[in-house]
Amino acid sequence: MAGEISVLRERLDTVERLLEAKGVVDRDAIESYAPDPDAALDRALKTREYIFRVMRGVQQDLEAMTTDEPPVEEVSARLRDS
Repeated sequence: MAGEISVLRERLDTVERLLEAKGVVDRDAIESYAPDPDAALDRALKTREYIFRVMRGVQQDLEAMTTDEPPVEEVSARLRDS
């Protein structure tokens, strides 16, 4: 799903850039559009930021799994004995 949304964002970016440049846009112009280096960099940065946002939850889960925490039983025993 994230890949599809990323493609849609790029397609919308194409439409917006063509409308800004030409005032009108047709399907052939959208299909044949090739971003200039600045637009390509802008798209790449936005895609990277989007992927980081989407994957942040996964990253947090991975970080939580690698954290050295005592077993639940040990924590329970400490709380009980306090």
